[in-house]
Amino acid sequence: MGGTREKIRASSAAAKFDAFVEKQLSALQLQSLQGCEVSQQGYDGSPHYYYEDYKKRQSTYFKVPPARPNCPLPSWKGKVVSMAMDPCNCKYLQTKIEEGNPLYVELILSEVKDSLYMLMTDPIGNDLIKKIFEARRSITWQQMDFVVYLIISNDQKLKDVCMDNHGTWVMQVMLENITSPFMKVVVVYTIKRITAALMKNFNGSHVIVQCVKLFPPELQKIIMEEVARNCIDIATDKVGCSVIQKCFDYSARTAIHLLVFKIIINSMLLAESPYGNYVVQYVIKMEFPLPNEIIIQVLRGNFVRLSMNKFSSNVVEDLLRYSNQSGVDVIVEEIIKSPNILNVLQNPYGNFVAQRALEYTQGHLHRKLSQLIRSYHTELHSHPYGKNVLIRAMANI
Repeated sequence: MGGTREKIRASSAAAKFDAFVEKQLSALQLQSLQGCEVSQQGYDGSPHYYYEDYKKRQSTYFKVPPARPNCPLPSWKGKVVSMAMDPCNCKYLQTKIEEGNPLYVELILSEVKDSLYMLMTDPIGNDLIKKIFEARRSITWQQMDFVVYLIISNDQKLKDVCMDNHGTWVMQVMLENITSPFMKVVVVYTIKRITAALMKNFNGSHVIVQCVKLFPPELQKIIMEEVARNCIDIATDKVGCSVIQKCFDYSARTAIHLLVFKIIINSMLLAESPYGNYVVQYVIKMEFPLPNEIIIQVLRGNFVRLSMNKFSSNVVEDLLRYSNQSGVDVIVEEIIKSPNILNVLQNPYGNFVAQRALEYTQGHLHRKLSQLIRSYHTELHSHPYGKNVLIRAMANI
C-alpha cells in the first residue's frame, strides 16, 4: 500500500514538473519540444529534440525520498535562510547537503527556493547556492532543474544577479553543472534576452563568456548572433570590446560568422572608436583572407585620414601586417598618391603607418615609397616623428 502511494506521489510530482516545463517554454517563446526525436550524436542545431532527452532521463530522477518515521525534523527547520547568511551556520548547511540525507536536502531546498536571488547576492549565502549546484551526488536532477528554472524565471532579477559581485560566481557555477542538453537550451534562450546588457557589464560579461566556454557551437551561435545584432553598441563599450575578443577565443568558427560580418561592414565606425578599434584589429589578426580584403574595401578612400587618427592608425598598421600583398598595395598606393603624404609622415600616429608600409611593401612599390620619403629629407630629418620614417627609408637604400 505504501509503495503504491509513493508511486502516485512520484507520478503527481512528474506531472507537475511537466506542466512547469511547458509553461516555461511558452514564456521563452520556444516551439513545442514534444514529439521530436532525440539525436544520438548530441546537438543537431535544433532545440526541438531536447524535450525527449529530458523525458528519457526523467524517470530516473523523479523519485520520492523513502519515508523515515524515526527521523525527526531538525531543530533548524524554518531557519535555513537566516542560517545561510551566517558564516558558521552556512558551512553547517553545506555539510548537510554534502552528507546527502534526502530529508535534509529537500528541507533546505524548500526553504531557499523563494529567497534564491537574495542568497545568490549575499556575501555568505551565495556559498550555499553554489554548493547546491556542486553537490551532484546529493541533489537530484529534478531538484537541480527546479532551482535553475526558478533562477531564470525573471529576466530582470536574473540580470541583476549576473551583474552582482557574488551572483556572477553563482551563475558561473550553475552553468558548469548543467548537464542536460534540454536545460542548456532553455538557459541559453533566456540569457539571450539579456545578453546585450551583460556584455557591457564587468560581472555580467563573465556569465556570457562562461556560456560560450561551456556550451557547444550550436548554442554558442545563439549567444554570438545576439551579440552581432548589437555589435556597434557592445564593441564601442569599454567592457564590451574586451568581452567580444574573449568570446572569439572560445567560440567555434561556425558560431561567429554573423558577428565577424557585422564587424567588417561597420569597420569604418569601429576603427575610429577608442574601444571598437580593438575588435576590428582582432578580426584582422584572425587572418581570414576574405574578411581582410573586405575591410580594406570598406575603408578605401580614407586611409590617409585613418592613418593620422590615434585609434584607427592601429587598424591600418594591422591591415599592413596581416593582409596579403595585393591588400598592402591598395593601402600604400592610396597614401602615396595623396597630396597629404607629408602630413602622414610627420603625424604622431601616421609615422608608424609609414614605417609599417616600408616594412611590408615589396618590389617596385617599396622602392617608390622609399624614394618618395627620401625626397622629403629637409622636412623630415629634424622632425620629432618624421625622422623615424626617414631613418627606416634610408636604411632600405
